[in-house]
Amino acid sequence: MGTRKKQQDETDLDPFLNLLDKKEQNMVEIKCLSQISDKKFIDDKFIILSQDLEPAQVIKTFLKYGVKHLVQEKGFLKEEEIKRSAKIISDPKFFIQNPLSVFQDTSCSKITEVLSTSIKSSQDKDKTLSQLRQQLETCSQSLSSKILMVADELISNALKASLPVTKTSSNAVHFSVFSNEDYLALLCKDFQGSLDLEKYFSNILSCYEDGISKNMNFEVHKSAGIGSFFIFDYSTIKYVLVKEKSITLFACLFPKNMSNVKRESLA
Repeated sequence: MGTRKKQQDETDLDPFLNLLDKKEQNMVEIKCLSQISDKKFIDDKFIILSQDLEPAQVIKTFLKYGVKHLVQEKGFLKEEEIKRSAKIISDPKFFIQNPLSVFQDTSCSKITEVLSTSIKSSQDKDKTLSQLRQQLETCSQSLSSKILMVADELISNALKASLPVTKTSSNAVHFSVFSNEDYLALLCKDFQGSLDLEKYFSNILSCYEDGISKNMNFEVHKSAGIGSFFIFDYSTIKYVLVKEKSITLFACLFPKNMSNVKRESLA
């Protein structure tokens, strides 16, 4: 990080800083969650390392401090997460336009795209989910069910945001699936950029704190409800980027070759 003054409690962060190239080191700060004061963080350049947090605590950290890049110290593929977050910070536009390329650049094994399609209607969604179901035949039933539920909700939410959907490709929802030795990932992109992140995560937090049943009525109001709760709860690593009035992008990762108990402990 060049001229950055090192503090005694930052020593352990050096191995993570060394994962970044020179450009990223000049644009990114890595800190521990314990170093953050009560003052709200509003700078997008920070990657925050935390001890293991429950999902609700992750959301509270975003809402309280404005932390946009949070990596669990004992998380799944922690080093890859840090490198990926650094690339997003240094060039968010490139990630929005070429997410698969960024994932490939930061992954230890080769990524293969297994599905890529444009979706304009519920009929398109059903066809896509059927294709995805076939791709998941080698996964456990539990993992397959969760991936399909998250895919359904991602596409449904994107279609709602895109209504009225026209026949032009610019208004269609783009959905893709890619996989490598370690994980399977879902990417869903709409071209409206209308998602309010604070409202979205506040409503998911309500599901954690008050229970799902008390938040059933959220679905009536096009806000984050039960479906969005499952998107957040079921995926182990998640990325949400919004370019206002332009694009909303979700990326949800699911570990492979792992027991359900271990996978759920990482979510």
